[in-house]
Amino acid sequence: MTLDAIDQSSLSRTIAIIRQIWAEILKISEDEIGEHDNFFALGGSSVQAFMVNAQIEEVFAARLPADGIPISAIVDEPDMASFSARLEHVMASSGEEITAAHTQGFEEGSI
Repeated sequence: MTLDAIDQSSLSRTIAIIRQIWAEILKISEDEIGEHDNFFALGGSSVQAFMVNAQIEEVFAARLPADGIPISAIVDEPDMASFSARLEHVMASSGEEITAAHTQGFEEGSI
């Protein structure tokens, strides 16, 4: 999945949400996480990867398939942009675009 094949506005929203999730779980500032930063290089562990998955499944529940997103996604695509693109690809299989309704209750700092 390439970044070019994904709606950029939807991807930007996903990246912002993923950045917030990573920041909370890694206990670092969102400003410290660039789009091409590697989750594990930022100090992430396999346990924290499971925590990321749990948060993603909670925030994006309306758009994920019943089996969620595989934990291997963060291992296969450990940088923010690629991981977000992979998540967008999984969610696109539901035939929907991300909207405010899909992340209802999500606000800056709410995760």
